[in-house]
Amino acid sequence: MNRFVIYEYLMFRRSKIDTHSPREPRGVQSVEVAARLLKALSESNGPATLSALARTADLSPSRAHSYLVSLTRAGLLKQDPSTSRYEFGALARTMGLAAIQRMDRFGLVDDAIGGLLRETGLTVAVAVWNDQGPVIVRWQRGIDPLPVNVTIGSTVPVLTTALGRVFLAYLPAEMSQSAVARELAGLKSHPVGYGLTSRADVLALATATRLDGVARIDGTLLPDLSAVAAPVWDREGQLEMAVSLIGRNNISRVSVDKSPVRELLAFASTVSDGQPG
Repeated sequence: MNRFVIYEYLMFRRSKIDTHSPREPRGVQSVEVAARLLKALSESNGPATLSALARTADLSPSRAHSYLVSLTRAGLLKQDPSTSRYEFGALARTMGLAAIQRMDRFGLVDDAIGGLLRETGLTVAVAVWNDQGPVIVRWQRGIDPLPVNVTIGSTVPVLTTALGRVFLAYLPAEMSQSAVARELAGLKSHPVGYGLTSRADVLALATATRLDGVARIDGTLLPDLSAVAAPVWDREGQLEMAVSLIGRNNISRVSVDKSPVRELLAFASTVSDGQPG
């Protein structure tokens, strides 16, 4: 065969390969495997066992264990010594909060908080849910500064804060049950107790919150402080975050059609992307 013909044929084959089979950038396979385990944990309803994570990630238990050890050392995971189950660690929570703060949805919240503050003069707090409970992602001080030391990233109680009670009322019960059990045990020895001594009390509180449309509480942080909170919905009608007004003068006892609860509900409606499902 003529050498020129052979050369032309080889160049044609090379052009076909270059055109239709572009070479993907080289990656690190071990990182991709670790990501499968993190994804498996994110899809679970709570802390997960080694076998469950390995099964979901399609890995052998022995191989999964090696990756879980490294992810735990890096702070992306943590292991409960009493149950051996894995949960997201401090670094994962920090990364998650950073991602949340970069979301466009929170840009809308930030734009609207100023208006709510001007209308009410009260401190505004916004929280999302993570594996530890409600986490503060926005805190805007009102006209009357409150003697409360709260920072972005702080975890607040489920049962004894208005923000927490929103998550109690609208999240699936299995998501909050560990936090509720832990807090109930602590309230049994509390001098006030907040009227919560059993699981039945908690269920009644959640029902009352849903019927009212807002969560209310008096005297949790300080005796003369009160708070009211409302849910914010995503486009699928699932609870996305909770927003709260905190101040004095028994604001938690105000009806939903009166200020400042009326302004709070208007804010929640504005920043919601959907309606409850």
